[in-house]
Amino acid sequence: MIGTIVDGLLRYSGLLIYESAVPVIHWLAPVWIIAMWMLFSTTLNHSLSWLKGRPWLSFLLGAIFGPLSYIAGTRLEAIAFNGDWWTIVGMLAIVWGASMMLLMLLEERNA
Repeated sequence: MIGTIVDGLLRYSGLLIYESAVPVIHWLAPVWIIAMWMLFSTTLNHSLSWLKGRPWLSFLLGAIFGPLSYIAGTRLEAIAFNGDWWTIVGMLAIVWGASMMLLMLLEERNA
């Protein structure tokens, strides 16, 4: 849910433009993004379990690989940045670093 909410807020703010729209709910992230977040959540207890107990490493990795995912999306022409490239990438780094750290703290707590 965290990924879906954050992507929805990024779309609503106008910073990200998704090439595939959701016609009924204009602020919601597209279905393919929601599906990607659902799949990503399945990795938290398995392939990413080594990040539990390492909140700052999870922040760092989220801050690096989160924006890289969006940059890949722009290269595939699935999304577009609406504004200064560096500002958006910096904002994505902070948002996804914090989100990844929060996700791992929640997973650690639920274990």
